[in-house]
Amino acid sequence: MRTIIASVMAFVFVGALSGCEPLDSVLNPRPTSGHTRVSHQLDEFPPLPRDQRRPVTVYQFDNRTGFPHGLQISNGMTEMLISALVRTGQFRVVERAALDQLLTERDLQRSGEAEGEAATTPMIGAAFIVTGAVTELSERGSGGIQIDRTVGVGVQMVTAEVAIDMRIVDAATSEIIASIPIRKTLRRTGLAASHSDWGISGDVEISNALDRAVRETIEEAVYRILQERGVRY
Repeated sequence: MRTIIASVMAFVFVGALSGCEPLDSVLNPRPTSGHTRVSHQLDEFPPLPRDQRRPVTVYQFDNRTGFPHGLQISNGMTEMLISALVRTGQFRVVERAALDQLLTERDLQRSGEAEGEAATTPMIGAAFIVTGAVTELSERGSGGIQIDRTVGVGVQMVTAEVAIDMRIVDAATSEIIASIPIRKTLRRTGLAASHSDWGISGDVEISNALDRAVRETIEEAVYRILQERGVRY
């Protein structure tokens, strides 16, 4: 029996370390980059002609949580927000995160070391700045099966909670014209496994609940932007 359990634990640990796709597809069949429950709401807005899209830019989200990986997740939020805004076809999203690289390219073209129109073409200025902070991140699991004193393995329900405060700022006046608080709770199935024997111990938890909750939170915020845009921006 212990040999079977050890084999199962080995599979779980190796699968977790190598990103085992079959195991993850069983526990969480939709990838985090795929559509969420909010995505279809964004698709309700038909794309605007390019000359009618307002230019916006996204600045880095602040991490206001004590979550160990909060900074990494806040960086991911910024990227998700940019992707969501571009996908709607409602805005001209101008790049600021890679501003150093853009300026380097312009300098290369200005010096004649590279050809192109970047040296003589002004960059688009943003009419509005989208920024904010992640204020809450949590993930907890419940359930599972304890095999004996050394082995625990089982399917568990993982609950992820995310809260953000997003701001829309008028770039010309610095006035905050909208503040959008969003909070999401998402429950998904996950796998938990632990082993402690022969002086070796380890724990594995497999679930993309937090990633999904983050993406749904961002997309919900973008949906709110689109709802209110006709009145405010």
